[in-house]
Amino acid sequence: MQKSENSSGGSMPDNETRWWMLQIQYQERHPGQLNLLSQPLPRDEVLRQSLELIPSSIRSISGDRTWGLADLIKVRPDVLAADLTVRPPLGRIAEEPRPGVLEDAKEPRFFTPVVVHIPLQIIVVHRASDVSRFARSAKAFATVFYDLLDEALRKLEMDQHYVLEVEPIAKIGSFVEWFNSLDHLNRIIVHYVGPNLPARPGSLVQSIRDTANSFRKSLRSETVDLIANEPKLEETDVQELDQAVADRRLRMRARGTRSGIGTNWSSRHKPEAETAIVPLTEEQLTNPKTTSEKITGYLEDYFGQRYQ
Repeated sequence: MQKSENSSGGSMPDNETRWWMLQIQYQERHPGQLNLLSQPLPRDEVLRQSLELIPSSIRSISGDRTWGLADLIKVRPDVLAADLTVRPPLGRIAEEPRPGVLEDAKEPRFFTPVVVHIPLQIIVVHRASDVSRFARSAKAFATVFYDLLDEALRKLEMDQHYVLEVEPIAKIGSFVEWFNSLDHLNRIIVHYVGPNLPARPGSLVQSIRDTANSFRKSLRSETVDLIANEPKLEETDVQELDQAVADRRLRMRARGTRSGIGTNWSSRHKPEAETAIVPLTEEQLTNPKTTSEKITGYLEDYFGQRYQ
């Protein structure tokens, strides 16, 4: 394994591996309607069955690259491990160090470890240099997994119940930094798509979610926008909103004034993707069980939840 470069340009130790964290979201398509011919599977079961379906029958084709999943295993009941594979353009096949194993296919490919935490609905992807040449950002990996999981959603006939979204977990601090630069906060608009992610403690955010969900159910609406004009936020409120936005548990737009000029902030565009740095040696990285244990511990510490 080659040494990775950190954001300041220095080399990271050999045993520090870098990962993208992707949030999987299944938005309810028909809230409050019970007269459908089929009932939706729970979200965790949709994710689990989708992942089990992908290796044998689903590929994502982007330009001249074909993506898939291989060697999917259940590390524990709520954690899965696999290899994300990419078949590169034909001119680069000779560069392949080893073929990997993908069901019903033998062509060479590059691959990188993936760990999935089912209760958190998080997919964690190792930023291996070979594979990152073909997907250069967290957004690019999110697009690959969206294509794979969306096709699985259709094959499971759950697309009539859910709308899939895949977004990278973002760095914290973006909203805090923007807020602290303002002279005045004019408006906050919260966009709510329903309780499609595991709940996380937090007084302000939970209150917003409860209110929005009440409106959403009463109006049988797929989404709800809550508008707060001239809001007065304490420092703890700003930090809580920032964390919820970074974790993709809340979507928000805001407008403020700085030196007499209006300025906007949006959770859709502003936050940068977070990088998980997990200590793993090259030997440990080739062991799915060891890798999954390390990643699971990191996630459960990061999100402040423990799933036994």
